[in-house]
Amino acid sequence: MTQCPKCQKKIPLMDINFCPYCGLQINPTTLNTSNTDTFTDERDGETYKLVQIGKQIWMAENLRYNPQKSDVVAYDNDEDKAKQYGRLYSYDSIKNYKIIPKGFHLPSQEDYFQLIDFVSQNNNGEGTGTSLKSVKGWKFWVGKPTDYQVNQAGLEDALEDATIDSMGKALASFGTDHYFKDINKAAREALASYDTKYNNLEGTDRFGFKALPAGHAFKSRDGLITPAGFEIKPTYDYYDGLGTQARFWLDHNCCFYLGNNLLNCGCNRITDTNGLFYSIRCLKDDID
Repeated sequence: MTQCPKCQKKIPLMDINFCPYCGLQINPTTLNTSNTDTFTDERDGETYKLVQIGKQIWMAENLRYNPQKSDVVAYDNDEDKAKQYGRLYSYDSIKNYKIIPKGFHLPSQEDYFQLIDFVSQNNNGEGTGTSLKSVKGWKFWVGKPTDYQVNQAGLEDALEDATIDSMGKALASFGTDHYFKDINKAAREALASYDTKYNNLEGTDRFGFKALPAGHAFKSRDGLITPAGFEIKPTYDYYDGLGTQARFWLDHNCCFYLGNNLLNCGCNRITDTNGLFYSIRCLKDDID
């Protein structure tokens, strides 16, 4: 526990880069980290860091509780990833297996908006997503773009201000070697500019929330009936977004999300949660 030299308020967690009350940049090496606030889950002995943001106390890590059920998974079924990023949960598992530890609850939309309002008012004008993201782990390019994507991007960039007539001529000549080289050059310049602007969109972790790009999973268990009357139950598992996105369950079939190319974050209601597996951040029930 220490005091912010600017606003003089006590800072409950020491491993943060900014004061959560006034936004002053903090040098972590000057702070005493011996009294970091934590919570230990009595069910499995897992210990989580806690962070106070405004009047809320959040877990500063994704939940890792494992009830040993099929609708709670590690990304790519890799237990090392579960240790780093937490587990991914189906929405139904939250209530079916009492996933949330005692003294905490699954955040609601109202809780989310309270968090975002406080962050946006105290982050010196940077994006809310940027303020909540971890300072390491986020990346932009998942893979190198194909030649087609590069040249298509260049074509669209080169024709952005073209007239209909010139656009038609350009499209007609797209396949020639000379024009292909011009488009290729324009495309690579456009992508380089885009990459410079949006790549390395890691966060500042200004409030100690440390949102990691844990990705998500989709699992299909739908049965099929063949013409002969036999039932087939395929298993289709799909993992995506590790390093590029974070999705957290909220109550009432909602989630909030952060992306690698998003300065801010968003919240939406999901009409069909079947097969979706997202991360969980728990919120403490009461704060004195």
